[in-house]
Amino acid sequence: ADTRAAAEAIRCLRRAIRREPETGQHYLTLAHIEWDCGRFAASLQHYRVAACLDSFEEYPALCYFRATRFFRQAETGLAFLRERCRVAGARSSLPAQTHFDACELLERLPEGFAVLDEARTQRPDDGALLLFAARAHSRNGQHAKSAELLALAHGKSQRVAWLRASAQWACDRGDGAAALPVWKEVAAAEPLAVDAHRQIARLLRQTQGAAAARQHLAAIAARFPPPAGLQRLYVEHLGDAAPAEREAAVRRQLVIDPTDTWAHRELAIVLRAAHRDAEAIAAAAMAIQLTPWEADNHCTLGRMLESAGRTADAIASYREAIRLSADCEDAMDGWLGLCETVAARREALAFIQSELQRQVLLGDGLLAYRRCARQHLPAADLLAPLREAH
Repeated sequence: ADTRAAAEAIRCLRRAIRREPETGQHYLTLAHIEWDCGRFAASLQHYRVAACLDSFEEYPALCYFRATRFFRQAETGLAFLRERCRVAGARSSLPAQTHFDACELLERLPEGFAVLDEARTQRPDDGALLLFAARAHSRNGQHAKSAELLALAHGKSQRVAWLRASAQWACDRGDGAAALPVWKEVAAAEPLAVDAHRQIARLLRQTQGAAAARQHLAAIAARFPPPAGLQRLYVEHLGDAAPAEREAAVRRQLVIDPTDTWAHRELAIVLRAAHRDAEAIAAAAMAIQLTPWEADNHCTLGRMLESAGRTADAIASYREAIRLSADCEDAMDGWLGLCETVAARREALAFIQSELQRQVLLGDGLLAYRRCARQHLPAADLLAPLREAH
């Protein structure tokens, strides 16, 4: 998890591969580390090897698809997933579920739902598949179809899994009153389920206020030593708490997981609010040391430097964040907010545009660019790159 130890981790993995060359997990972990170090081409090869060696595991296959998408080879990745469905679809619905996830990432929902329909034809009594399809239809606004699938899955799937899908269906419909007791039932069956407590806290915050959400999470922590996920969830709900309380909670998270870069970023934000700029900059810099490839880390450092009045350094951090991810909207806003001249703003927008063209966008970077650029560029100058992107 600590990029500073990447070289040693790779040496260990090379030894493991020499001893167990047919274990896909070794290649998968190696691929993750190579990716984090920016060696994307090597990582793509390792992801494919891992997906082929562990052909009955879904996570390596999905990782391989995501890597192909980064290289603009999504059709190659989809063909790989399609072949897995053909070979193993009669024995398991998991390849179809992974195929759907890939189609959803590409926003090709008709194709994805066709994959699920074919899988249901092959395995009509597969409760897990019915629940997966119900959740997929629900989060994409097809609530009636989702309810139909939930009814079919009742009695054919694990009860807690069915409750999860039912609670999510109620949430997707905006019926928090119906969802809350179901999520509580899930949490009673699985007391450390982060997803259930996240939804309970969210719904309590909406209906009873932030204090009720924090009280619920504190009660869980009092019953069990909080794992990293639950402690992090507690920190997320301390936004309006006293700075000292927030700092203490973040530091507890870092005791549980010292390599949690999110927690280091949160610590930086808390320290900045307390006007401890030097400590805030150090916390943000530590996040970058742990995972230098995360754009959010550089964006956070930029905000800390900006708060300390180090404008040139802040701009450099925002620029690096955009170089790593052209979807980093906060970095765009931060950089343009520091530009004092028209020429500086045009230079920033030109760099952002070049990164939008170079990178594979995974979020709303293009829309963020349009929102920022329309304030500073003539309509004709903005229209050309948008037409090109289209």
